[in-house]
Amino acid sequence: FLFSDIARFFSINIIFGALVSGILIGVMPPELFDREKNYIKDISLSFFIPVYFGIVGLKLNLIYHFDIPFTSFFILFTTIFQFIGTIIAAKILRKDWLSSLNLSVAMTTKGGPGIILANIAYDLRIVNETFFVTIVLTAIVTSLLAGVWFRYVLAKGFVLLG
Repeated sequence: FLFSDIARFFSINIIFGALVSGILIGVMPPELFDREKNYIKDISLSFFIPVYFGIVGLKLNLIYHFDIPFTSFFILFTTIFQFIGTIIAAKILRKDWLSSLNLSVAMTTKGGPGIILANIAYDLRIVNETFFVTIVLTAIVTSLLAGVWFRYVLAKGFVLLG
């Protein structure tokens, strides 16, 4: 909480303050903070993270700010180009095709960080409501698709990264 308060004092998003505190605790010697790290993780996963994403959800106004053509184009454009770029990088690193594909799926997933970035950009008025909705929906859709893909790969008994 201390780092979040410090961040708020300097008009920095409090999520960034929480991130800094997590990084600092993460690099502490395990014998000092191992038990505390587990407590913080349990509390975060069961309370703070769901509340944060609930608050983000309350900001979304899908009725008035969900632009279907723009959102569809944005998801396709960003996903395709990031997917292709990751496959090229993986092939340069001499990964097999399945590993390259899995890396591409993992890297195109925006997930929680995408939602956090969208929320910060919206709070700072860097993006408007329509783009905020688009970024959040992109994070949700890409995360759902990645989950489906990885469940399929694992169900087939394939190795994720060879």
